[in-house]
Amino acid sequence: MKHKLKILLLDNNNERLRGSTSLMYCCGDCCIDPRLTINQHDYESNDYDVIFAHYSNKEVREYIVHDDWDSKNSVIVFFGGDFSTNKEKDPYESGVWWVSASYLEKKENICVLLQEVFEK
Repeated sequence: MKHKLKILLLDNNNERLRGSTSLMYCCGDCCIDPRLTINQHDYESNDYDVIFAHYSNKEVREYIVHDDWDSKNSVIVFFGGDFSTNKEKDPYESGVWWVSASYLEKKENICVLLQEVFEK
């Protein structure tokens, strides 16, 4: 990755949030904003490059997945334990990925995903 990525990691599970944050730091030069929850103002005003959003978070299900909150040009990676596919780029929405939570438990998978997200 050519520049320092600004990443929002949104997950209401504190243990998984800490683990994922640690793994992401191993993938290169990035600034990670790990949060258990986020409000609309903070979400829209931080100009994230990538947003990792756990599907069980209320704000994800109610606002983010429906584009009610403006993510600007951020790439959004929705992840959750109920997703059966390791990773899949949304064929209908540019810049949106769906990833199983178990896929993100390995550093190499996160690093590969971040590389794929920014291949143009």
